[in-house]
Parts: sequence; C-alpha cells; structure tokens
Amino acid sequence: LLAYLICLRGESRSATEIARAIGYTDKTVRIAGRDLAYGGFVEEIDDHPSRYATVPDVAQSLLVLMYGRRKQAAAPGWCYLAQVLSFLLGVAGWGTNPELIGNAYLASSRARDMFEKYEGTFRAIGLRMPRPEPYPGADYLAPFQEFVAEVGSWLDATG
Repeated sequence: LLAYLICLRGESRSATEIARAIGYTDKTVRIAGRDLAYGGFVEEIDDHPSRYATVPDVAQSLLVLMYGRRKQAAAPGWCYLAQVLSFLLGVAGWGTNPELIGNAYLASSRARDMFEKYEGTFRAIGLRMPRPEPYPGADYLAPFQEFVAEVGSWLDATG
C-alpha cells in the first residue's frame, strides 16, 4: 500500500481504487491505511469514501533511505509490481500446462484473457499491450510474446 501511494506522488486514491490496483480487499486497504495514517506515513482524507495519500516529506525520506542520496528522476516503478509479477507467473505457467502445449489457438485465447485482465495495469505504467482485435486466432501470439519480452525489459530497467 505504501509503495503504491509513494508512486502516486501525493495524489489520493480511495480504498477501492487502491484495492483494485494492488490486489487486496477494500477492508484490508482501509485497515492498513488507517495504521499508516496513525504512524504518520500517509494521510487519510475524510471524504466519502475515505482517500489516502502519502505525506510528501515522509515519502521523500523513505525514498532516500531506500535508494541513498542519489536523486530519483521519478518515483520507482514498483507500485504495480504485484500485478506485473502475477502476469508473468501466469504466462510462465503456460509452459507446463498440457492443454496449452502445442495448441496455439488455445494459448492465443489465454493471451486475450490476459489482455482483458492486465491491460489497465500496463497502461498505468506506460507499457502498451497489443490489442487482440487486429489478430485473428493464433496470430495474436507473436505480438503478445513480444510484449512479454518488453515487460522483462521494463523489470530490468525498474531495478
């Protein structure tokens, strides 16, 4: 939760928006948000629904502790790391799934499902998943595989 909020650079988000982004329940986010607010790491904005944002000085101090004194050009790209890793683990599982091995059409169908599930995450971090519509049947696998390689490069660059 804190990593996600740091990456938003002071913008507030509701518990529901945060839960959707980091893969937790609304209730868990609210409990953690209140604990972090009590500790002075984030502020809880008393809108309805409650919204959470980092306290700017605290966020900067945490980044200095984590990355040393070097200047960060931007917040680190790990606020969506859980979703990115979930995506990669899902794709990696295809190699051991007997239904998908040798069945390009079914693998392409799974890739389309992955597009539906993760496209918003990748759009938020600046990576564009190829849309499946222009690629009939198994033709979607080639651009999807290129995108998976791009995600790997993004992870390397993010550190």
